[in-house]
This record gives sequence, structure tokens and C-alpha cells, in this order.
Amino acid sequence: MKLENLSNSTGGFENMNGMMALDSVIEKLAMNSNLKDSYIESQIKKSWSEILGEIPAKHINISRLKENILYLYTNSSTWRTELRLREKEIIKDINNLIKESKIESIIVR
Repeated sequence: MKLENLSNSTGGFENMNGMMALDSVIEKLAMNSNLKDSYIESQIKKSWSEILGEIPAKHINISRLKENILYLYTNSSTWRTELRLREKEIIKDINNLIKESKIESIIVR
């Protein structure tokens, strides 16, 4: 996408000078390309401790996001059980964070 087209389709991202903030440009480019899953994954990682809580976030890692499935890794059966019990809540929290119903399920390995 050309920057001219991007500036014409910003959807309200301009600041008072009519310029776009850098994070808005990056977000717009990511949403208009095949980088969307990577962008969403990075947004989830950035807020991971807020989503799970500080202690669980230290023991549960995001492996990847692929085809609306969030793959997580933990080496603890206790945390694996906790994730299974909270799966629907976690999915809801993530989808609220990214403002779309992107995550459909979680797989824990």
C-alpha cells in the first residue's frame, strides 16, 4: 500500500497537524497486510501479564498465533490445568484487548 493511499484511508488516526502518529501508521500497515497475525501476537505478548496476572505470565509463554488458535507453552502441569480452566475467560480478555473476535481457541503444550 502506498503511503498516499494510507494517508487517505486513516480512519481518524491523524493528530492535530494532520499527521499520523508512528504507532498508528504501523498499526494501519499491519492490518492491511499479511502481517496481521504477527501484529496481534505482539499486542498479546505486550499485555500478557495484564491478561493472565504477573505470576502465571512468568510460567506460561506464547508460542504463536496461527489460524485463530493461540498456542501456549508451559512446563508445568499445574499451569496447564489452570489454563484449561480459564480458557474461555482468557480468550474473551484477549479478544477485548485486540477489539475483534480473532482468538477462537487455545492449545497448551
